Amino acid sequence: MNNVFELAEGVGHRGGLSVEIGTGPRVPGAQTGCLYIHDDAFSFIDPLLTKHAANYRPGARYGVTEVAADAWRAVAGDLRALAERLATGVSPGDADISWIHTVDLDDDIEIDGATFRRRFDDPSQREGLRIFLASVADWIEGRLTRQTVLTVYGA
Repeated sequence: MNNVFELAEGVGHRGGLSVEIGTGPRVPGAQTGCLYIHDDAFSFIDPLLTKHAANYRPGARYGVTEVAADAWRAVAGDLRALAERLATGVSPGDADISWIHTVDLDDDIEIDGATFRRRFDDPSQREGLRIFLASVADWIEGRLTRQTVLTVYGA
């Protein structure tokens, strides 16, 4: 994935470290209906899984963890809440959302060859993050209409 906030559904690993969210047992090759998220972008999801899923531990994204639908619904709700705050022009680090402070917003990150701070002070970068968060929430909610479990498969 060239852009860490680019979502890839069912196409597999496309460069860089990625985390897969799947709907069933993992088999070799790209999984139909799975979502591939760059590891840096997954840092916005990892603390929410730790918060909402009793069986998910920090760093579990590098293994295989099944997460129940109720926890995923809570994750989607938190992602959507942050996306809505970003739409008002607030940077993630300034959002009055407690879990965001577990994400390292001070490291530099590279997207498409441009380096910037994870604080997303630039409006276009903030909008990219907002779209990513809302898109992941949409994907989760869409899968949960027919799934009771979604699985995180580490890279």
